Amino acid sequence: MRFKVTILLFLLLLVGCTEKPVVSIKDIKIEGFKKSDVNLKIFLNVENPNSFSMEILKANYDIYYKNNIIGGGNWKGPMVLEGNSAIIIGIPVLIRGEKFFDVLGLLINSQLLGNSEALKNIRINGRVIIRKMFFEKEVDFHWDYKQKNKGKASDI
Repeated sequence: MRFKVTILLFLLLLVGCTEKPVVSIKDIKIEGFKKSDVNLKIFLNVENPNSFSMEILKANYDIYYKNNIIGGGNWKGPMVLEGNSAIIIGIPVLIRGEKFFDVLGLLINSQLLGNSEALKNIRINGRVIIRKMFFEKEVDFHWDYKQKNKGKASDI
């Protein structure tokens, strides 16, 4: 019995000492239009600062334009992320037709003012679920455009 408790404590200590993965937005691209819907692709950069590999199970996210939710989506893995490495995951976002005028405003601003001006009004919130060894962990990410660092996400 004592041996089992020791192993359990060791595993809890090991998981507790691991660093959280860092999730940031690398890029956002318009993939196409279908009827009144717009398909975007958001590229997440997921960094594993630990020496062991982990598995990215899924992600879900919402995209906002001028503080109004205009779309969202889900990505289902799994995908293995090796230790001390980073990987880029392209995740689809569907923006429904009822948000057409918000999207149209984004596209017009992008064309007239440039992408950096249009991106100032974009915000993305989401969550990635990662498996480390035998445990699953949820990691939230938040992104908004910052002129200085061109959209680099803040640490989680």
